[in-house]
Amino acid sequence: MTAAPMAPNKKDLWAETLDACQKCLDLDRRFAAQLERQIAGAELDPLDPALWENFIEARRDLFDFTAMNLKLLAQGRSSPAESLIRERLLDSLSEMAAIEEQLADFLAKGLGDLKEAIDDLANGQALFAGYAALDAKPCAIRLDSQA
Repeated sequence: MTAAPMAPNKKDLWAETLDACQKCLDLDRRFAAQLERQIAGAELDPLDPALWENFIEARRDLFDFTAMNLKLLAQGRSSPAESLIRERLLDSLSEMAAIEEQLADFLAKGLGDLKEAIDDLANGQALFAGYAALDAKPCAIRLDSQA
């Protein structure tokens, strides 16, 4: 005879969700700070795809866990004891949204600048192609000097 699986305690679910959300927020804060350091350092590229991919991968599981728990918690009502946790969770989610909005703005601007540079190179391609079609060596000109 096996024991029936226990339903998760709603109070624990609130606390677990808050904990996961705050860890995700901490990752957002650290990434934003790292990005600011990279922007300040001329030798570091703040648009490095590996930097952004690592950030997204690091927070993916926490974000998914938080989202899943929020869906479960939204189905029921919270007790007065849970409302403090709920408020802290909402504060964390609001701060995460603000940080991620700043990151999205930075990324949009950086990618816009990159697109502009690529477009400029594409426009100059005709000029480069024209030079490439010229002879590899200029014609030899014989100078006649009688000095």
